[in-house]
Amino acid sequence: GRRSCFATDRCHVLRVLSAAVDSARRQEVKEQAILKKTRYLWLTNQKNLELKTVRAYHIRENFQLCYEIAYLRSWFWRATHSRIEAVREAAWVTIHMKYRRANFYLHISSTLPQNAS
Repeated sequence: GRRSCFATDRCHVLRVLSAAVDSARRQEVKEQAILKKTRYLWLTNQKNLELKTVRAYHIRENFQLCYEIAYLRSWFWRATHSRIEAVREAAWVTIHMKYRRANFYLHISSTLPQNAS
């Protein structure tokens, strides 16, 4: 049968990565009570981020460069070696989304006529 192909846009991928940043923040709040009620601040002002949340935030922001194919491998390595479980999981979800998108474009390009004029 015919394989299904899906395209995933940047918003969906960033939603997954934002959830990973929030997960890192939640874990730190459990460990450091002084950080309670800072969610909005942490997710909007990079200067106020701490420890794992900073790394998770940077990984999320650096993902924007993943739309340049050459950058994807190094981003994926940093994310999967960050020792932040939520970020590692998000990296795997993201890479699967990326491959689905690539398969979609390969499918579309293979169905186009060779000499469309």
